[in-house]
Amino acid sequence: MCRNSISKRILSLISVAVIVSVLFILTGSSNAASPQTGVYLMMGDFNSKTSIEVIKNIRGRYPEQSGNIIFEVITGKTSDKIRQSLAKYAKPGAASGIGVIHIMDRRLVESLKPRVREMIKNGVKVYAVGGSYSSDDKELGLINDEKINSYYHEGSVDNITQMLLYLLKRDCALNVEYLEPSAVPHHGYYLRDGHRVVTSFEEYRKLYKSGPGPWVGIPFFKTNLDSGEMQLVDAIIDKLEKEGMNVLPVFGFPSEVAVERFLIDSNGKARVQAVVGVSLKVGMSPQRAIPIFSRLGVPIIDAITLMSQSREEWERSPVGLDIFERSSMIGLPELAGIIQPTVVASREKMLDKPTGLEYVTVEPIPGRINRLVDRVKAWINLQQKKNADKHIALIYYNYPPGKQNIGASYLNVLPES
Repeated sequence: MCRNSISKRILSLISVAVIVSVLFILTGSSNAASPQTGVYLMMGDFNSKTSIEVIKNIRGRYPEQSGNIIFEVITGKTSDKIRQSLAKYAKPGAASGIGVIHIMDRRLVESLKPRVREMIKNGVKVYAVGGSYSSDDKELGLINDEKINSYYHEGSVDNITQMLLYLLKRDCALNVEYLEPSAVPHHGYYLRDGHRVVTSFEEYRKLYKSGPGPWVGIPFFKTNLDSGEMQLVDAIIDKLEKEGMNVLPVFGFPSEVAVERFLIDSNGKARVQAVVGVSLKVGMSPQRAIPIFSRLGVPIIDAITLMSQSREEWERSPVGLDIFERSSMIGLPELAGIIQPTVVASREKMLDKPTGLEYVTVEPIPGRINRLVDRVKAWINLQQKKNADKHIALIYYNYPPGKQNIGASYLNVLPES
């Protein structure tokens, strides 16, 4: 009897242990599969590399918390596979989280509208940065947050990192810490040697090793500095200096105001003999720029970075730039008197191996940079020539032919005029 009682008691304890173990496994697995948080960085091609660096920062500082964060970087060149993941993670019961979208890139916003609308409907908070918040953005459900904009306005990888940490803590209740936005220079001169920034011309001249040749200004976007993508500006500087010229690279927004502030001295005299406009495009106001450029009084050459096409696509294209780029990269600058549009770089899709994420980076095209610098030299040479040595050519183009047109034989326009 005693043995039977003991045996029954042991079996009972084993059964309880099995049940407890099963319950522990079930509850443990549910805890392990804790809800994931989505972070969707839709900040355009300009900021895609910055986005990758921000993700690396957060993963490095918070490896445990990052385990349940799905990071996505969405650009204008992002594959359909990644675009589809926006819908996948935005469904009810899947990942919730936050998104940041660059609303100045209207083509990106328009292409992502259906996905973004679905994300917002299912609880993802999407914040608008980098442009003028409009009624359309409000209708879409994008959030205009003053604190988020203050982080983005200051720029730099560190400020954008702190911005995301702030959102992860505030909106997603993650155990992370963040810092307030830190001020960075919004205007200044860039020194290729050491990749330094100074804010006064006197300091720049003191640090820059100039030669006897002419000076060339290079206005560029501050976003290039923030992301560390200075390869195009550096390539132009290197080629100009190799040809015996001095450079004065400046940044600031709006670009035409940076030209006025840094390329014209206090006496109204130009500090340069020519300008290479790496910026002076999107965001520029011809009405504001024309008086500034007129006072500057030197040729401004349009240096173009392809936006929607890769180098290969552009070289194969029978029409060259697409219609959007023709208006933004050529039409708008020409309204302000900027001349000689020259493609010098392209935006190429790359894969960041440590994160497995795609980003878009600027790739200088060496042969085109040579072409640009040849044009700069020719315009400076023209300035230095005596008027008696200059020749002017007028080219008439009038199609189709016919007696009513300029080429009509009886008009005698070309031989004697």
